[in-house]
Formats: sequence, C-alpha cells, structure tokens
Amino acid sequence: SSTTSISSKYDNGVYANSPFKLYHDLKIVSSIQISKYKVGSKKYSDIDFFYKFATELLLRELHRLHISLQAPVPENEDDDEVLTTDLESHLKDDFEKISRTYTLSNGEVINYSSKTQEPDPAPSISPYANVYNQPQPQPPKQTTQPLFSSLIPKSNLDRKPTIVQYPYTIAKVVPLLKDQSRNTSTLDSLSVPNQKIPSPLDQKPSDLLHDFFHPIWYTLPVPTWLNYHANVIKPANVLPQQAQAISMQSSSSQSNKPKLTVLQQRGTDSEPLSAVPTLVRAPGDSYRTFAPSLDSRDAIISEEFKGKVWLNHIGFEEIEKIKNSYLQSIEPTKPSTVPSTKEEETTKEAVASEKESSAVEEVPIESSNEDSEIGVINIAHIVSWDPEKIEEFKTIKKEKESIVKAKSIQRLISTNILKLNKLRQERYLRSDSRNTSPTTSEEIRIYNTTMKLISLAIQIQKVSPGDFSLEFSKKLPVLVTEFNGVMPGIPPSRLGVGTSGASKSTRLPSIRGPYKKKNRI
Repeated sequence: SSTTSISSKYDNGVYANSPFKLYHDLKIVSSIQISKYKVGSKKYSDIDFFYKFATELLLRELHRLHISLQAPVPENEDDDEVLTTDLESHLKDDFEKISRTYTLSNGEVINYSSKTQEPDPAPSISPYANVYNQPQPQPPKQTTQPLFSSLIPKSNLDRKPTIVQYPYTIAKVVPLLKDQSRNTSTLDSLSVPNQKIPSPLDQKPSDLLHDFFHPIWYTLPVPTWLNYHANVIKPANVLPQQAQAISMQSSSSQSNKPKLTVLQQRGTDSEPLSAVPTLVRAPGDSYRTFAPSLDSRDAIISEEFKGKVWLNHIGFEEIEKIKNSYLQSIEPTKPSTVPSTKEEETTKEAVASEKESSAVEEVPIESSNEDSEIGVINIAHIVSWDPEKIEEFKTIKKEKESIVKAKSIQRLISTNILKLNKLRQERYLRSDSRNTSPTTSEEIRIYNTTMKLISLAIQIQKVSPGDFSLEFSKKLPVLVTEFNGVMPGIPPSRLGVGTSGASKSTRLPSIRGPYKKKNRI
C-alpha cells in the first residue's frame, strides 16, 4: 500500500472544495505521531500544540472566507429572500462539522473516594434491659467523600487508555451543552431586560468601607518593662524613754479629755508613736531595669518611625552643618592682598581722622571680644531646654575644681547621696504612711546633680562595665503575659462571724434517714 502526505494532496487540489478533509487528515496524522511518545514529554506537548494551532487557524480562515463571500444585502430586501451559493453553504457546513468535533482537552480527571468511619455513639444502657435480648453488633458507618484532581495533561488525540494505580480511578468530565439553536449570544440573552427599574431613593445606602477597622482600635499584646518597688526604712518617731513614759501616762489616766489637733503629738491617729524603725513602701518607682520605661501598647506610630522622621527633617541638616564646619576648619586661611593705591588712601583718611579727633574729648569705649554674629538657632536645643537645670549647672560650676579630681568627685557624690537620703527620711517623717508627700524640688535638684556627677566621673575615669568584678545580667525581665482577675479565696457567703454565718442544712425535714427509725427499742 502506498502512502501519501498532506502536502502532496494539497498540491493535487484535494482540499480545494472541502476544508473538512484537511482537518480530518491533520487529526489522523497528529494522532499517529502522538501515540509514539509518552504523556507529558516535550514531543508529546509539541504535537498537541501543533494540532490545536492548525485547527484554530483553519477555523478562523473559514470564517473570514465565508464573510468575504457574502454579498451586501439591499435595504429593500429581507434576509430570507437572499439566496446563498453552494460554496457558501458548503463552507458553513464544514465550519460547523469542525467546530463540533474539535475539543481542547481530553476531559479526564483522577478520582479518589475517601472513606471515613463515623464514631459510634455512646450506647445508652438501661437498668431494665432484657438479659435475653442482647443487641446485635452493627457494622461501623462510613462516610464516602469523592475527591477529584484537575484535568490530566493528556491530549484529545491520544486514544490509549489511561491506567492509574489502585485506589485511584479515572472519571470523565462532561461539559454543559449550550443551546445549539442560538449560535450567537446577544445582549438580550446575557442581560435580561428589566421592565421595573428601582428608584435610587428606595434603595438602601451602600456601604463603601465594609468591615473597616482602624488600626488604633486593635489591642496588641506588647510586653512592658517591669518596675520594681522597694521598702524604705522609716526612722523612729520618739526615743525609747519617751515612748515608755507616754505608755505609762496613757495607762494611768483612763478618762482623758480630748485635746486640740494642734496640741496632739504627731502620730497619735494615723501613725502611732514607735521607738523602732519600720519599713515603709516608697512611692512610685524606686528603681527600674536598664531597659527604657516606654510603653507602646496604645501607639500606632513606633519609635523607629519617629526616629526616621527626625533624621529626615533635622538629622541630615545637622550632619551637613557639621561636615561644612569641618571642611572650613581644614582649609588654609588665605592672606588678604590689598593694592598699594588703596593702602595710601586709607593712610590719608587715618591721618585726617586723627586731626579731627584731637579736638574732640576722648570717651572710653568698652571693646568686647565676643563674637557679634548671630549663630544659627538649633531647634533641638530649644525643645530640650529646661529652666530647672540652671541651678544644677550653677552647682556643678561651683564644684568645678573638685570634679576634675577623682577623690574629690567621689566625696562630692557621697555627700549628695547622704543629703538626698536625709531629705527623703525627713519627708517620710512628715507625711502619712498611706499618703506619702510628693518629692520636693530640693531632692530633685540634688538627684539630678548627682546623676550628672556620676556620668562625668564615668567619662573622666573612662570606666567600662568590664572594670567591675560583678557580672551584669544581660537578661531584661519583661512582662510577657498579664492575667486579669483576683486570687481565689473564701466565697463571701461563708464569711460569717459566729453561728450566724453557719450554713443551714438543705435536707427536707420530712425525709428521715437511717438515724431516725420508728418503733426503735
């Protein structure tokens, strides 16, 4: 048997009057060639792509040729009266045959039936169940759920059966067939006209931002730094001899008349007199961790973002100013050269001015060496300026000579700490144990001065953490989780005093227990 090719048949004019024959031969040749290769290989995909591309190109050319052959219809004639030629009808029939038989995919998917066993309900055992009527064991119930994969990459030309391993099977996807009577889709079929158009006034207001939630409304669990509180030693109010005399006087006189509050001794009401120092909880935060005491739970903008804004608005300008000042200091100063003619003119003017000034009474003028030029105002310094620190600077300026020496600055720091401790004890002595008096301005001034002296001592002596024998912990304790609620305790219903708080028995009086029997001998 002799073989032929599509090109030879095309040269002989076999496909001149039948485009469907060309499509048929393309499909047969592609099916023979694609059966030689494995599914998913490159040759397999290329042959499948060639078949689809050639078929779709043939369909487009048929449609274009059919439109070009149609004659324009006059306005006075109807569509039914227009006669079509045999070539037009033949092209139309071939186009419909090709479009009905041409499919893109094979339509096969892999199916798997998932079977899950339902849990058995708890058997209800009745105390009156019949012993002889034993229930028969029932088989467990199973729920079958079919699972499908996507379309397998198998060409529609490949007629070889698809083989998969157990428990998988092959299923065929059946597409929904549209109405073939109406080949073209019009606007009426896509969007059905509505006779009753609703009024915009009758409609409900539309929601532009549905389920909108502002970031400030979120409650994010952010860890906070721990604050520590310390107990401070409160000194004794009176001496032991005075406390003994006061106790003897109060025991001897039982009926004492009330005194005025001015004449009463301190501590008679809220703070009793004591000869022994007691521990009092200090107000506020006595000391904190090395970490910053900043809580960003209720903030939207982070500190990092604030730092970036400051860097872009102020920081880069400061860097540029420092750079320019550094470059100006490096450049050598150029000697100013003045022409000789100008020097002569200046000398003549100077001589004339001296003659005129001789007749005028000389007035002493105070010359200041200070620079009269107004410098650039730094906004950062204005914001950070605190008028309360003027006194601290004056105090540090007075102790300038002792600050430079190591022993003197240590003695000065110790003296300030002792003063601060004395002022704090006096404040606790004057205040109530429940409501402690606020810190005075003198304490704040001494505290800030001491902190400044400590920082200066560290800078002068060049002290680093490695110089200490103690090992500082690198772990910062933070509050990770905070539980809201109260500690468990006795319910308020049982907090009774004496017999009144005892709970009564809820047992009915008509019910008699084993301890009450009739006709007991």
